[in-house]
Amino acid sequence: MKKTILEKYYDKGWLKHGSGVYSAEDRLWAGRFFYADFEKSRVRSEGIRDMATPFVEGGLKVSSVESRLAAKDRFMKVCKCMDLGQRLLMMQVVIENKDAVGKGVFAKEMKKRLCRALDCLVFYYAKKRESKNEERI
Repeated sequence: MKKTILEKYYDKGWLKHGSGVYSAEDRLWAGRFFYADFEKSRVRSEGIRDMATPFVEGGLKVSSVESRLAAKDRFMKVCKCMDLGQRLLMMQVVIENKDAVGKGVFAKEMKKRLCRALDCLVFYYAKKRESKNEERI
């Protein structure tokens, strides 16, 4: 299977350029979760149909609609945790699978920005995971 840009960055060690708070593995995990939420939420096709309204015939199961709405809610909330530059960077690298770092003078700064944006994702998704674990106790 072809590797994503984020996975290639991970292999090159570029996801280690942030603060020492989160590991490269944490950043990769958060980027994958962000992409999964994007895909599951169907944000891209939102204008087509209201996912909260079930189909009349042979429609979606309520559980799949609920999980889609939950993914959309997480995706929209995590986007609010990032500033505009970070959101654009995440959309380019994680969602569109396009290189944003490049080469040259600004490459090191872009690696740091990428890691800061991924750190926002790690913080948000880790907090969500902890709160779910607390609910189960």
